[in-house]
Amino acid sequence: IRSCKRGVGGPTKALPLPLLRLGELQDDDAPFVPGGPTGSAAAIIVGSWFLTREVELSTTRACLVSLDASPSGGPVVRWSLPASKSDVEARGSARSHGCCCNGDPSISCPYHAMDRQIRRLKRLFPSRWSNGVADLDLPLFPTVDGGVVTKDRMTATIVEAARILEVPLE
Repeated sequence: IRSCKRGVGGPTKALPLPLLRLGELQDDDAPFVPGGPTGSAAAIIVGSWFLTREVELSTTRACLVSLDASPSGGPVVRWSLPASKSDVEARGSARSHGCCCNGDPSISCPYHAMDRQIRRLKRLFPSRWSNGVADLDLPLFPTVDGGVVTKDRMTATIVEAARILEVPLE
């Protein structure tokens, strides 16, 4: 209401990313944008499947993720996410997704994207792991130097993914 009264109008809705085409994104160490996350494609795939906001993607930590087996034996990724903005330690909510690709890397799969990201972090930042567990402060989607990606750089990464996939931005 305040926006309309100021003459700005209502919010502009964002167009969705094509979930089933996210596997087309190049998943390597180089960020899509300067200051963006290493493993940008993994961030986009995982963020889309888990319905996270850019601030959750930029501030979540690797120690909040586990790669396990489901009761039926299939691979599953579990990610503890804050239940609210005040739940910074992610004690309120854990979400999980199983593999949906049967090992085909061209398919957008939350389990395998997260698995690639965890492997990437272990390779790029070996000193930030102890007995297979990430340091408490290691971002899940860090900058190339291991720092936290800012909200605006994560937003720019999402916009760049849309551009790469030729999603109309308006």
